[in-house]
Amino acid sequence: MWVDRSGVEQQAVYDRPLDWIFYPRLAPDGRRIALTVYRQNAPGNVWVLDSARKGETPMTREGDNQSGIWSRSGRELAILSFAAGGESAVLRADSERPLSARVWKSVPGLSNVDSWLAEDRGVLLSSVGAETGTDIWELGDSGELRAVMVTRATEHSPEASPDGRWLAYVSDVGGREDVYVAPISGKGNPWKVSVDGGNDPRWRPDGREVFYLAPGGRLQAVPITLGADFVAGAPQTLFSHRFDGSGNRGYDVARDGRSFLVNLSKSSPGSPIVVILGLGEEIRARAARRPETP
Repeated sequence: MWVDRSGVEQQAVYDRPLDWIFYPRLAPDGRRIALTVYRQNAPGNVWVLDSARKGETPMTREGDNQSGIWSRSGRELAILSFAAGGESAVLRADSERPLSARVWKSVPGLSNVDSWLAEDRGVLLSSVGAETGTDIWELGDSGELRAVMVTRATEHSPEASPDGRWLAYVSDVGGREDVYVAPISGKGNPWKVSVDGGNDPRWRPDGREVFYLAPGGRLQAVPITLGADFVAGAPQTLFSHRFDGSGNRGYDVARDGRSFLVNLSKSSPGSPIVVILGLGEEIRARAARRPETP
């Protein structure tokens, strides 16, 4: 669903009752949308919707695939893929060609493909280490891996700034998850831009704001000045909405920052939850009372 900066719903983009959809990501042209679709209990696949031509193009078919991330040029998609044996890999797909995905790099512990670097030099990844939890890595264009942020804290959801110099990410170094911004070079201290917890950061495509989700489904906007130094203003709540609560990066930002593509939960706030207690015992009791078949 498209919503404006006040949270007013404007237009449905994809609404199929039997499909589970995740990771909505806008192409740089603002026309195409990458979605992860789980259909009829099948493994996930990445599709590209073209809002101008009203067409859908499958990018993957084999394995369990998700999180299609657009390159800065819009010519490629980076995709997280899990093979049948559980091996995780980054796929690379031509955004104009159906089923063109191919393995770029197998990465042990890969948990997400998050963001392309400037000039399509590679992508930022979240990966789980045995002793350090979730960390941030860079996968270069030629397939080399470089550690970006590997600490005892948990770091994830990295987003490179439009000018390629800054990194927005989530860390629990302060005892809870908050959104930070640090030089992508690793030289310099991070700034905490959220004030009461935060997750799922997004840069406005012109670099003038960072958005994130605060507790309670509040979409926050932080004014940003990029230059020789990084300057952040105070977070402002734009709206609260029924964002999909699965933790699967459920929104993206239009180029002008005036509207958002939001993955909304179908359940209504306040819907009752029915809990049935003792169901297992009831089933076993009924089975015991059932007459034996001769």
